[in-house]
Amino acid sequence: MQQINIPLILNSLGFEKLNEIQQASLEANAKNDNIVLLSATGSGKTLAFLLPVLERLNPEISNVQALIIVPSRELAIQIDDVFRKMQTGFKVTLCYGGHKRETEENNLKEAPSLIIGTAGRLAIIYAAIILTWIILPHWYWMNLINRWNWDLQMNFHTS
Repeated sequence: MQQINIPLILNSLGFEKLNEIQQASLEANAKNDNIVLLSATGSGKTLAFLLPVLERLNPEISNVQALIIVPSRELAIQIDDVFRKMQTGFKVTLCYGGHKRETEENNLKEAPSLIIGTAGRLAIIYAAIILTWIILPHWYWMNLINRWNWDLQMNFHTS
């Protein structure tokens, strides 16, 4: 994990210090691979989970290193906005519906370090990429798309 300059990030965001949930997130992520932090709306959860993501990004790797899948366009835009304001130097691509898919596909030609997107738009882009791989047998890309759909159903199931 890389060392991140938290005072610089906080300054970029207009904050003076980490709040309780943000500090707890850094501490929990340092000790565990899988964590769950619960906190109220407006408590700083976006920064709380972006800081550990940033710690794991390697500036020497030129491929996608992290993918954040969210249920709504508004949340995707919020996360992207915070990440860009952090001034990390890492390329981020935002993928959500409501505008031309080609915009995102063009942004993905040069791999970002981080992709943030809604499940539906990411599935469409994923399917479009798979469909362009003509050399793959038909059954193979169908299995990949089916697997993606199954993953989304399992991770976004609501009761």
